Amino acid sequence: MSDMEEESCERASMEVEEANDQEDHGGEEFDEDEDEEDVYEFGDADDAMQCVEMAEGISSAAGVQDYEVLAARKRKALAEEQPVRDASSKKPRQDELSEAEAATMFDQLMEGFGLRRKRRSKEAKKKGRKKGTRNKGNPEVIKKLGDATLFFTENKFKEAIPILHEVVRIAPNLPNSYHLLGSIYKECGELDKAINFLMLAAYVSPKDVVLWKKLIDMALKKEDAALARHCVLKAMRADPEDAGLKFDCANIYHAFRDYQKAAEIYEQIVKIYPSNIVARKAAAQMYRDCGQIDKAVNLLEDYVNAQTMNIDSSLLDLLISLFLRNNAHSEALRHIEKAHLVLGSQHKLPVQLQAKAVICHAHLGDMSHAEVFLQNVQLERSKDNHDIIMGVANTLEYLGQYEYAIKFYLMIEDVALHNDGSSYVKVAQCYMTIGEKRKAIPYFYKALQRMEDNIDVRITLSSLLVNEDKIDEAIVLLSPPENSKSLSATDQPKCWWFDGKVKMHLAKLYYNKGMLEDFVGTILIPILETLNIEHANRKVRKTKKLPNNVLYERAKVLTEQRPESVFQGLRPIVSPAELQKANRAKKLLEKRAASNEDMIKDGDLQRAKQIPPISGLLTNAENHPLVIHLCQTLALLHRYWEALQVINRTLKLGTDTLSDENKEELRSLGAQIAYRAPDPRHGFNYVRNVVQQHPYSLSAWNSYYKVTSR
Repeated sequence: MSDMEEESCERASMEVEEANDQEDHGGEEFDEDEDEEDVYEFGDADDAMQCVEMAEGISSAAGVQDYEVLAARKRKALAEEQPVRDASSKKPRQDELSEAEAATMFDQLMEGFGLRRKRRSKEAKKKGRKKGTRNKGNPEVIKKLGDATLFFTENKFKEAIPILHEVVRIAPNLPNSYHLLGSIYKECGELDKAINFLMLAAYVSPKDVVLWKKLIDMALKKEDAALARHCVLKAMRADPEDAGLKFDCANIYHAFRDYQKAAEIYEQIVKIYPSNIVARKAAAQMYRDCGQIDKAVNLLEDYVNAQTMNIDSSLLDLLISLFLRNNAHSEALRHIEKAHLVLGSQHKLPVQLQAKAVICHAHLGDMSHAEVFLQNVQLERSKDNHDIIMGVANTLEYLGQYEYAIKFYLMIEDVALHNDGSSYVKVAQCYMTIGEKRKAIPYFYKALQRMEDNIDVRITLSSLLVNEDKIDEAIVLLSPPENSKSLSATDQPKCWWFDGKVKMHLAKLYYNKGMLEDFVGTILIPILETLNIEHANRKVRKTKKLPNNVLYERAKVLTEQRPESVFQGLRPIVSPAELQKANRAKKLLEKRAASNEDMIKDGDLQRAKQIPPISGLLTNAENHPLVIHLCQTLALLHRYWEALQVINRTLKLGTDTLSDENKEELRSLGAQIAYRAPDPRHGFNYVRNVVQQHPYSLSAWNSYYKVTSR
C-alpha cells in the first residue's frame, strides 16, 4: 500500500472522533445559540475525486486501518499542546476530551482527508451566499446536472455517473452531485456505496436535515445501529426542534438497553412539547428501568397534578406503579381517588386502577376491597387482564394473604389466553404453606398436564403422594413413560426422566419399598458416571487469565470496522455493561503488549469441566445414605465388583465431605466383600485396614488370614 493510500485511509475517519465524543455524552442537547456553525468543504477537486473513488470502492486496498491508534495519537499531540489547566477548574474524566480539544482533533483528521471545517461567526454572517462558494450558478454545472438528472430518470445510470464525476471536478463542494450519485447506487441496490455518497452530500451540506433522515432510514434498513445513531445526532444538531429525530435517537438507545441516555432524550422532547404523553411515559419508564424512581415520579406527578380532566389512565397507572415500587401506598391511593373524582362517581375506574387499589389497601391491612373486586369485576380473556390478576395475586401471597391469593390465582384460568400451568403451581404452593397439602395434589396434577417437563413440580408432587401413602402412584409419576425408548431415540432435548434428581427420588422409593433390583437399575449408572466425572474434573485446572482472542473480541465493540465504507471508527451501540467489559479488555491488551507478556492461545486452555448427572452427590450430606445403601445392596446381590467401584471412588473423592462414620461403614463393607468375593484381591486393602483399626480383634485377624490364604 502506498503512502498516499495509507494517508487516504486515515483521512476517511474525518468526522468520527467528534461523533464518538457526542455519542459518549448521550446525544446531549446542542446549544441553539452557539456562536459558530460548522461548514465542511473540500480543499480542491483532486481531494474530492479521491474521495469519490474511495466511496465507489475503487481504492479498496485503502480499507480498514487502526483508527483508534490514530485517535490516540491525536489526543496525545493535543495533550502536549494544551496549557496547564487552572487548579480550580474541573478535571475531565480520563480519555474524555473537552469540546475545544475534540474540535481541534477533528480539524486535524479532516485536513488530511480534504474536507475542512470552516468556522463562520453568526454575528458577522451576512444575508445571501458569498460569491463563488458553491459554483451553483455555473452554467456548465447546471447543464451537466440537468443531463445527469435526465439520465437518472431514464434509468441510464452508466451515462449519468461520468457526468457527475465531471461535476465533482468542477464544483467539489456542491452536494447535488454526491446526492444524485447516492440515489443512483441506491437504485442499483448497492446500499453501501449509496450511503457513502449520501454521507458526503450530508457533510458538505450539514444543515440539510432531509439528507440525514435518508441516511437514518438506510442505516436502519442495513441494521447498522451505530451509523443510525451517528446520523440522528447530526440531524438533531441541524434541527434541534425536530421531535421525531429525538424519538429515533431515544429508540436506538432503548433498543440497546442504555436506559439512562434514552430517558434523557425523551425528557428533551417533553421540555419542547410538555403535552406529549408518549414521550413523558417513555422517559418515566426509562428512568424506572435504570433505577431512578424519583425522577420518573416527578416527571409524571407534575403533569397529573396539573390535569383537572381527561387524565390518561395508562400514564396514571404507571405513576401509581412507581409509588407502589417506592412503598408509598397512601400516595398511590390519593391519585386513584383523584382519578375516580375526575371520572365521576357514575363511572367505574379502569380495571388496572381497581387492581392497584386492592394492592394499596392490602398493604394497609384492609382486605375488604379484595373481596369486592372478586365479587364485582368480570374480566375477558386477554394478556393485560392476565398480568393484572397475576400482579394482585403475587402481592397478596407476598403479604401472607394466602386464601385471597388462591382466589386470585384461580381467576387466571378464566382470563388467560393460554394457561401455562404456573397459576396452578402457585395455588398448590399456597395450600402447602397453610398446611393443606392434600388440596395441593390436584393442582400439581393440573400443572403437570401443561408442564410435564417441570422437574421440581414432579418431585414435589411425588413427595406429597408419599406422605399420603400413595407410593405406587409416586413411582408411576417418576418412572419413564411406556414410549420412553422411542422418545429417547429421537434428537429431542433430554427428557425429564433422565434428570439426576428424578432418578434419585425414584431410587429412594424403590429402596423403601424393598424393590432392590429396580433400585440398583435406576441409580447405579448415574452414580458411577457422576463419580467418574467428578474425578476427571479434579484434574481440570481453572484458567486464571483470559486468552487474547477473547479480549480482542470484547474490545472490538470500541471500534467497529467497515471495510465497505469510507467512514471508519463509528462505535457500535452496546449496553453499558458490555462497554465497560470492552474497556477493561482493551486496557488489559495494552498492558500485556507493554510488558511483552506471553500471549495465551486457544491451545493453552484447559478443557472445561463436565456437568455430572447428579450434582452435589458427595458435597450434599443428604445424598450420602443413598450411596451407602447402593453399596450395601450391590453386595447383597453379589455384584461385588460394582460395589467396590463405588466404594473406592467415593472414599477417594469424599475425603473432606464424608463423615468418619460413613467412611468406616464403607471400609467395613469393602472388607466384607473381600471376605465373600471369589477374587479377594480388589478388597484386600479394606481387610488390612480393619486389622489396623482393631489389632486385638481375633475375628478381624481370622478374616485377614482367610483372605490372605486365598
